[in-house]
Amino acid sequence: YSYRCEITPFAKKTIGDFVQDNTGDSKISESAFKRYIKQLTLSYKDKNAQWWEKMTQYKSTVYQVDKKKFGYQFMMYYNAGGKDATHPKGERIGVAFSNDMKKWKRYKYNPIFAHDSDGTITGDAQIVKMGDLYVMFYFSAFNPTREYNAYNTFATSRDMINWYDWEGEDLIIPSKP
Repeated sequence: YSYRCEITPFAKKTIGDFVQDNTGDSKISESAFKRYIKQLTLSYKDKNAQWWEKMTQYKSTVYQVDKKKFGYQFMMYYNAGGKDATHPKGERIGVAFSNDMKKWKRYKYNPIFAHDSDGTITGDAQIVKMGDLYVMFYFSAFNPTREYNAYNTFATSRDMINWYDWEGEDLIIPSKP
């Protein structure tokens, strides 16, 4: 059993110990994949986990970014659930940085994007550059400002850290309430 994955030249060097190229396909064995993922994973159990991610972590997406701008070659957007004395339970979006996609450093000002209402979900960030702007498409649910439970919309940024929520109509809304 193997997991199929696309390997970029950089990533191939990073995980070269686990890659088998005997057929021209890039495959990683299940056991090698599990060992490698343990090295990559940020966990809510980590000593340096932040308040907003101490309940659970969800989806992540990694982008190659300008090392001169961020000090790192890779930026991971991920959503996680948490709460503290001043923030209600909810799911928010944060970032972590890496140069090798093995060791990740959490951004100290996480979360970078949230809707702070009890039980609100904000996550699944997908970033696209459009001209001089970055556009983050995201999913949200249980936001008390909406008359429906779930929707897709977007926010914009010039630096990939500070995001401004779109205030117009949502991109996708449910066909049933």
